[in-house]
Amino acid sequence: VRGCSQTEGKDYHETFSPVVKYASLRYLLALAAEKDLDVCHYDVTTAFLYGNLREEIYVTPPPNLGVDKGKVWRLHRAVYGLKQAGRAFYEKMTSVLQSFGLRRSRADPCVFVQNENDGKLTILAIWVDDVLLFSNDPEMRDKVKNGMMSHFEMKDLGEISKFLGMNITRDRAAGALWIDQSDYIARVLEKFGMAECNAVSTPMELDSTPLLVQDGVKPYDPRVPYQEAVGCLLYLSQVTRPDICFVVNTLSRYNNCYQLQHWQAVKRVFRYLKGTTGRKLCYKGSDSGADSELVGFCDSDWGSALTERRSVAGVCVKYNGSLVSWYSRRQPTVALSTVEAEFMSLAFCVQ
Repeated sequence: VRGCSQTEGKDYHETFSPVVKYASLRYLLALAAEKDLDVCHYDVTTAFLYGNLREEIYVTPPPNLGVDKGKVWRLHRAVYGLKQAGRAFYEKMTSVLQSFGLRRSRADPCVFVQNENDGKLTILAIWVDDVLLFSNDPEMRDKVKNGMMSHFEMKDLGEISKFLGMNITRDRAAGALWIDQSDYIARVLEKFGMAECNAVSTPMELDSTPLLVQDGVKPYDPRVPYQEAVGCLLYLSQVTRPDICFVVNTLSRYNNCYQLQHWQAVKRVFRYLKGTTGRKLCYKGSDSGADSELVGFCDSDWGSALTERRSVAGVCVKYNGSLVSWYSRRQPTVALSTVEAEFMSLAFCVQ
């Protein structure tokens, strides 16, 4: 196909293909625990071959097929290697799901919902070729499942147990669901030679000085996989480990100028994960005593980034008493007062 030779505006236009947000996924899992929804996992086989093409694209046939020399084939479906293949599959999946009466969420383009007045609920979440179906309506669940299988070749992976590096366990009798990444953490520790490290109780030194680039100190050994290690930690901090969110956000600022102190700080996070591998996020049903509502919390320091005086905002959102969304990040502009910094963090929380 030689997608590298495609010309924008001629051979392709849109290439962006969204995936379900982590916050949406955690919210849906919390909802499943609260309302005792079935959570089924499906995988679309060779997903990118199902998308319809809007552009005219021609390819040279493979050799030894007996095709006359000089002739080309026109593609009617997307194939792997095209820049728009992922986008085409997303549009195809969207049209199929909407044909079943599902509505695309305005908050997340990869969440599709059907909510009946009698309390029956069906929700689908899409991550590329992985589909999660949440439902308490067996009739609608089978309709959607059979409908998708009439359009795509799919594998029924049964009740969800693993997804995107997460382990998902459930006790339906108790109305509880847990997610963790213990297997992923073990692989990461092994990869970076920290599998036998000594555990610590905090992800960073409590009395440590700010991790600034020190003048006159050379960058640390470029062979050290700093960026790769921070990338693994970022993934953990975004999916199931809000407790390392602040320190990982700090470490990610030094990907191009890290020094020995920064690499030592990364290794300390690994040591903290070593001792807390089994920590899980727990979602419980409404009988837990918590209110079934979204509650947001936000806070901010003021000018903690000493070199540029930008403040750091922290946000977390709970549903039914359990965390579904969080982040820690620097504010985009300099706040002139503590009040301004707090209002900026409030705006982030509402968004």
